[in-house]
Amino acid sequence: MLQLVYGRAGTGKTRRLMDSLCAQARQGKKVMLLVPEQVSFESERAVYRLLGAQAAQNVEVLSFTRLANLVFRRFGGGAGRRLDEPTRLLLMSAALDEVSGQLKLYADSARDSSFLQMLTQTVAQFKFAGLTPQKLDDLTGLLPGDETSDLPDKLRELSLIYGAFQALVERQYSDPLDDLARAEELAAENGFFLGWNLYLDGFMSFTGAELALLQVAAEDCDNVTAAFSGLPEQAGDETSMFYSSLKSGAALAAASAQAGVDVAEPLVLRTPLRFEAPGLRGAEELLAGGNPPADECGGLVLARFGQPYDEVECAAAEIAQLVRGQGLRYRDITVICRDVERYRAALETVFSRYGIPLFLDRVTDLRSHPLVIALLAALEAVRGGFDTGELLNLAKTPVFGLTVDESARLENYCFVWSVEGQDWQRDFVVSPKGLRRGAGGEGDQQELDDLNALRRRVVEPLQPLLGLVKGCTGREFARACYDFLQNAGCPDHLRDFCGSLPEQERKPAQELAEAVWNSLMGLLDVFAEALGTVRCPLARFLDLLQMSVAMVEVGQIPSTLDQVSAGSADRVRPQSPKAVFLLGANEGVFPAVPGRGGIFSDKERRVLEGSGLQLGAPLFQAILEERFFFYRSAACASQRLYVLCARAEATGADLEPSPQFQQLCEAFPQALRQEARPTGARIVNLATAEEELARHFVPGDPDAGSIAEFLRRHGRGVQGERLAAA
Repeated sequence: MLQLVYGRAGTGKTRRLMDSLCAQARQGKKVMLLVPEQVSFESERAVYRLLGAQAAQNVEVLSFTRLANLVFRRFGGGAGRRLDEPTRLLLMSAALDEVSGQLKLYADSARDSSFLQMLTQTVAQFKFAGLTPQKLDDLTGLLPGDETSDLPDKLRELSLIYGAFQALVERQYSDPLDDLARAEELAAENGFFLGWNLYLDGFMSFTGAELALLQVAAEDCDNVTAAFSGLPEQAGDETSMFYSSLKSGAALAAASAQAGVDVAEPLVLRTPLRFEAPGLRGAEELLAGGNPPADECGGLVLARFGQPYDEVECAAAEIAQLVRGQGLRYRDITVICRDVERYRAALETVFSRYGIPLFLDRVTDLRSHPLVIALLAALEAVRGGFDTGELLNLAKTPVFGLTVDESARLENYCFVWSVEGQDWQRDFVVSPKGLRRGAGGEGDQQELDDLNALRRRVVEPLQPLLGLVKGCTGREFARACYDFLQNAGCPDHLRDFCGSLPEQERKPAQELAEAVWNSLMGLLDVFAEALGTVRCPLARFLDLLQMSVAMVEVGQIPSTLDQVSAGSADRVRPQSPKAVFLLGANEGVFPAVPGRGGIFSDKERRVLEGSGLQLGAPLFQAILEERFFFYRSAACASQRLYVLCARAEATGADLEPSPQFQQLCEAFPQALRQEARPTGARIVNLATAEEELARHFVPGDPDAGSIAEFLRRHGRGVQGERLAAA
């Protein structure tokens, strides 16, 4: 039997599911809790906390990925090398090369990097929809006739490319995007779900492959219980932000009924249970389309600041006050932005100054690491015929071994004499002093000798890369890159650089360096294996390497249990935070404006949807999902909610409040904070005291005098003395 549970945020859907599954587990029944990937760990902790070690053994907490792996462990099918995103990109490039002679519509785009990325995303969408190359080719004949449309030709050529790509994958790889389809077949054939009680929580939508697997589960499980956000009476309303969630519930019910499963009357939860402050209850009701009382705004704070940096400053000051004055732990507090990268630098800088431990829900982009910067700069320098800018970028990276002074001297000489191209392969012979008086005097020859030694240290490690200029195979490219890194001593220099950092930064830097090195070596292995015999110009391999490193991300492990977490609204799923700060509640920022790109136009997508092929969410649905991200973020706190926005970008460009922020201000005018917090409220330690003194120093001002005296008593009076002297 399928039991659907509906309700808005904070009405106890998760609690209802947890109570039910715990009762089943205590009776010794097999229970499976299926949740999105990003909440699987927290859900597992919650189950363990509720049941204890013994009864928790009866519960499997899984995401769809872990569910497929569990099926493979039971019945096989998961063997083979796993295909990752960079390998997928390289295999797609090889597939394009293989069929390029048969392409007409995409013949000119086959070598374009952006087309390659779009093609990779499109094939992933085909797989999410459960579409094979043969099914895609068959779909071409089912399209309505339109002589002016390129869609049939697009599908034929995409089917050709997709087939070539899939053939390359199946030679030596196992594609994770095919896991659910394989798991569905194995689960159906072997009765994997027999005897299980399945619970689903936290899903906003399902792909075609996920829904097909759930249909098998519904047919074989003893019971299936699934919770979705929204109320049944809103189903079908294409203007509701709950549209995707309610549509998913209806799709699961239809798939279950098709499998002959009884569908019970939905359980609808309407009473809010989460909110301890009236303002939070009112904010949730307003954002969900209701009309809460205007005078109940306790716990809600609305504020507008000059720039995004000021939002972060306010959040840090408030967090310090909540922890010190109201007894909250740092782990009780969450900061949510639409895109955390927009605020990353400010969050790290300001929170560090306030002494607030912070875990950012982010991953490190390989392109920002010195090791990768050095390799890409070296390849660009060789491709550009010893381009001076790239060679100096290489010399400045700490993994290359030159000191700051050495790289500065080299850069100064190149600036004075406009060193370019082949000049790097000959000894420097003119005076480092340029044409100034005294040039050519004593000491010039020694300086020239030193500069030529530095020049050789930069140029000589590039020798393995010079042979790539006229073209190479993937294996030759990978070998030359590895030889360059070894010849330049990059591993040793990187180790020395990490060891020279302050003690608190040393271990994280060493762990990151090891992860980046392993990821980069893995990428070069892929070039050697997937494109081992494919010959291309150096420029093509360099473009592929740049795209590949952009796809590789290195995650971070929280360094402590008690810290503020910050993340992007579509990724972070906080578990019962007491206080939440929403940053960037500006129009076009949060909620964001979804983009629509890709191979198919909106008109073509509508034609495909009419033929039964859904490739991602329609544009209107993506807009509603952005609204839902804001709603879910605003409705997850239990005690305090801060909604902050800025008047302008750091560049000076004007910003307008988002419609949601304006709604909240109109409904709860008493929650709008008109004035900034007093100067003293932002002083929590010596670093913030120095910041405030520099920001507001006026000779004779009593506040400035008090701060200066505070700093003097703690041995930090130099700042006040310098400001007074200025």
